[in-house]
Amino acid sequence: MALGGLLAGCPGGSDITPIRADGSMGKDGKPAGDFYVPPGGDGAAPIDSTIPADTVDPCALFKQAGGTCSGGQQCPAGTQPTTEPGGGCRCRVACNPTQPAQCGGTTCGHYCVQLYDSGGQPLPGIGSCFADEGATAGESCAPDSCKQGLICTGDADEASFCRESCAGPGTCKGFKMICAKLSDTSTQVCIPGGSTTGPGEGESCAGVNDYCKQGLICDPTQKTCYSTCNTDGATANPCGGGKTCTKLEDTAAGVVVGYGCK
Repeated sequence: MALGGLLAGCPGGSDITPIRADGSMGKDGKPAGDFYVPPGGDGAAPIDSTIPADTVDPCALFKQAGGTCSGGQQCPAGTQPTTEPGGGCRCRVACNPTQPAQCGGTTCGHYCVQLYDSGGQPLPGIGSCFADEGATAGESCAPDSCKQGLICTGDADEASFCRESCAGPGTCKGFKMICAKLSDTSTQVCIPGGSTTGPGEGESCAGVNDYCKQGLICDPTQKTCYSTCNTDGATANPCGGGKTCTKLEDTAAGVVVGYGCK
């Protein structure tokens, strides 16, 4: 999920305010002194930014982060002052963008965001961990609204869903989920299989080779083809005819295949 306007937001962003090493912003909110550099100071991975594997709560440091440092308050050990939209300062866990596991991965729900200087140039090896609040796999989406590592995709004029990338045939989990290449790219994602001659809306997709017609989705529970729908407010694609946009989930595989009109 993209973080527009942040100190470390979208690559190439230039609306950035560096912070002094002591965490203060200087008079009138203007930057003063050197750019903030985490312990190490040479672009190397920040000290103590990786959560020990044997910690009772591997996400404890993230729970301490997020406090304000706009008044020059000192950030807790392991966190660093980071300028955010509007010029506010928050204490975030330090990380190296080349080592994203320092943010705890999916376990702690954070990802590493590159930090930039006031000229829009990336500070080598310096980043901060932000909560990944994007939509999960199988959920409705709009562009850039999925969690990191997922891709928002769907057929033209049909509902779009967050999809996981895949390496080839047999690598996708979930009923009737296949690994397919996105149009005009080399990217492959896990999507419900479709066919030009398959079962139509309301028809059975229970057979091994029964893939719903393209634009439809097979319900893993009822083994029936339904038209897709989108619950995302920005790109809503609702159901008609009194039908309800319903989550379709393969509970045995722990996979949400999407949403269908039932």
